[in-house]
Amino acid sequence: MDQVSRPFQILLVLTFAFAALWFTALRPKAAEVSPPAAPTAQATGAPKSAIPGGLGTAVDRARAGRAQADASAARRPGAAGAATTSTPAPSPAAPPSAARPRPPARPGAGSLKAPGIVRAALARNQVVVLLFHTPRAADDRAVRAELAKVRRRGGRVKVIASPIGTVSRFGDITAGVQVLQSPTVIVLGRSRQAREFTGFTDATEIDQAVATALRRR
Repeated sequence: MDQVSRPFQILLVLTFAFAALWFTALRPKAAEVSPPAAPTAQATGAPKSAIPGGLGTAVDRARAGRAQADASAARRPGAAGAATTSTPAPSPAAPPSAARPRPPARPGAGSLKAPGIVRAALARNQVVVLLFHTPRAADDRAVRAELAKVRRRGGRVKVIASPIGTVSRFGDITAGVQVLQSPTVIVLGRSRQAREFTGFTDATEIDQAVATALRRR
């Protein structure tokens, strides 16, 4: 060692020191492999796009924006009512109205003019066949149908039907004849001699009374 020069000794010491430093601090270590980080869920709850790169990021942003818009629309007042279609409640069925009694039938214009028509016919020397009837009664309707079959004899016979309630309007025309029920048929000539039929009567009986009244003129 004494034979080695001083500078060479210093070089050896530096070499050993560098070698020791190399093995302790400067030698490169094996790269450690870190486990892959777990995918984090997106805050908006939208599914992660399977498209890699910038296109996938753009798709993810579009989905997140749409989810936020839907959430904002849901928070608006009246949004839920507008989304659902309300079904109107069925209106309760109206109770059947109670049947109202029909008012009594009023004599028509023809009935009010009937007394004047009878007087005018008698003044013209016509024979008058006058029926007092109840419009809804079966016998009265049957007699009125028979009245339509009475022969008019070239205009010498006048046939008139009037409701039973108008008897008082005829005054002197029915004087001496008691009209107590319907149907009642009265055959009058100019002589005012009356033939009366109470209850059902047919056209044949009425025609016979008309022929008798025509002979008495």
